[in-house]
Amino acid sequence: MLNKIPSLLYILSINVMIISLHGHSNYGSFNNNDSGESKLSKLREPAINMKNLLTQNQHYSNQEILNTIAQFKDTYDFIIIGAGTAGATIAARLSEIFKNKILLIEAGSRENFYMDIPIINQFLYSDNNINWNYETKPSNRYCRGTNGNRCLWPRGKVVGGSSTINGMIATRGGAEDYDRWADMGNDGWAYKDILKYFKKLETMNIPELKSDTIYHGTDGPVHITSPSYQTPLAEAFLK
Repeated sequence: MLNKIPSLLYILSINVMIISLHGHSNYGSFNNNDSGESKLSKLREPAINMKNLLTQNQHYSNQEILNTIAQFKDTYDFIIIGAGTAGATIAARLSEIFKNKILLIEAGSRENFYMDIPIINQFLYSDNNINWNYETKPSNRYCRGTNGNRCLWPRGKVVGGSSTINGMIATRGGAEDYDRWADMGNDGWAYKDILKYFKKLETMNIPELKSDTIYHGTDGPVHITSPSYQTPLAEAFLK
């Protein structure tokens, strides 16, 4: 859906949402001192922003590696089903360590430029093209305010998997969960054992966490920071 912006109105609606979240508008307010040209310039701004966005997406698309379709009788050293968070990581690591031929298969599409824009990423759950849209079984113990007492369970159907549609949230999960897995007999899954991989993954850019090198990395491929702007609703939600 988002790799082909359907209309000017869609982009303008995104622009309005951004403005609403930031609480101001660069083009929606006029005063008596504004000249006709000044007013016209302000009205042109969302259209210019849309053009720039589309141009950036086209540039992003042009940089993509061409799709390689597996051919009949091709052979591979490793075949990985699913290019989600785990599959893509395994393929990358195998390509680093060995000089092997690797086939990575994904049911969905590639990630696109728009998926890296926070305000748009929030709305990707509704796109059936990149979300398997699973639901939990009905229960009288949870999701009691939903139809049929079923929780939505978004799962990514796209390169990058669920990490592509998770609202750009970075989370490790609870240490107790990993330790419980280890207690059940899964050696090597205790939090102390996998912490080094979490650290290897990240470049922590949050000042109060960056100095904590026991738990956080500073030279990984995933850069983690806090949003530059938060609405008062964010603090109210946490409270």
